[in-house]
Amino acid sequence: MPCKDLKRLRIVLLDFNKSLCDAWSKYLGEFERSPYSTDNLTWFDQPVEISVHNGSFASLSEKLSMTPKLPYTGKPDYHKNITVNYTTTTILSPGNSVGYMGGGFDKALANLFSHGDFTWKHSEHHVQEQLLNLYKGYLTPTNANLIEFHTDSFYRDSKAWNLLSANSILHMPTMRVPRPLISDSNLQLYRFVFDCTWELLSTVNKANIETLKWKDDRHAFIDTVILTGIGTGYGGVPMEIVGKAMIAAIVIFTNHSLLRIQKSIYCLKFLKEDYQKLIKADQMNVRVNTNPFDPCTDSLDVLF
Repeated sequence: MPCKDLKRLRIVLLDFNKSLCDAWSKYLGEFERSPYSTDNLTWFDQPVEISVHNGSFASLSEKLSMTPKLPYTGKPDYHKNITVNYTTTTILSPGNSVGYMGGGFDKALANLFSHGDFTWKHSEHHVQEQLLNLYKGYLTPTNANLIEFHTDSFYRDSKAWNLLSANSILHMPTMRVPRPLISDSNLQLYRFVFDCTWELLSTVNKANIETLKWKDDRHAFIDTVILTGIGTGYGGVPMEIVGKAMIAAIVIFTNHSLLRIQKSIYCLKFLKEDYQKLIKADQMNVRVNTNPFDPCTDSLDVLF
């Protein structure tokens, strides 16, 4: 493991909207009624803690004691010391296809990552510069990327680092431009939010695998992922759909009691795809609950 004191991985579901936080908690409770529970959730061989927080970044920091284990020292090797010996936090930016962060949660996040003379507009420009150079000016929706901040000024002054040990933004366009998503059917919304959540977790997973694989000093291991509601702002996706789909993706992704093929089938089952065709075509002997499931009507425990 990349640091000696790694004892768990944490997924924090953060939002000001109490209805969404209640939905996350409700569907976590439904999962606990299934044959599995949060005791079955692990990631990189460490237990996964899922917490729901209705409030601000500052109140979250106070509740979970998320300040960095190594305060900024000003020494030239500070960044290297962090990446080699300590874990960090990343925070979701549910953005748009050109990386603008001028409203809602994105603007609060850009302000959080500001430091010294580096304003929220500079944070936005830093995100845009990295993403738009990489993707030639246009980010396809649901494509997630980690954007890191590593200057001395950032570690010294940024609230992102000093409140939450966060030195990266997990950016994913949930839409090309701000627009309502509620014209889609409820089933399509479930599929959209589930796939977005899975992509976010996969992006963190890939980054951590690279850190463990190369053992270099470029990237710290991420042990805390802060997610907010996907599509609940301009998108207008109902809170119940967002809460259920995000929890379903998280508990399948991190459930160590399921084989990879079982996770595949449970994903397809939640998304109401005809997974039976795959089982029959490849003559797979997959031990899953094959009872019908509809995300629009069935409780989450029925899935398993």
